[in-house]
Amino acid sequence: MVSIEHHVEWIAECLDYMAQQQLTVIEASLKAQDEWIQEVNQVASATSLASPSCSSWYLGSNIDDKPRMFMPYAGGVGNYRAKCDQIVKDNYKGFLMQA
Repeated sequence: MVSIEHHVEWIAECLDYMAQQQLTVIEASLKAQDEWIQEVNQVASATSLASPSCSSWYLGSNIDDKPRMFMPYAGGVGNYRAKCDQIVKDNYKGFLMQA
């Protein structure tokens, strides 16, 4: 619940920013996506959640031929929020925006 509220607030603020800048399209850059996947996997590797022996829908094991990858951020809500706040402070670094 805490994360959902944060996501909604972050997205609403991002949309306000985009409206003020007259931007209508936002997309994460491939570089930012790759860096985030690396970060998520690095943090998850310190837990049993991303263990190769783990058979979980979190890893995509419920879908045949889906690449196994841990998607949630397991580094804590505080750290996640700090990372999101830094993205905003850096003018949405990692996102491509256009009119």
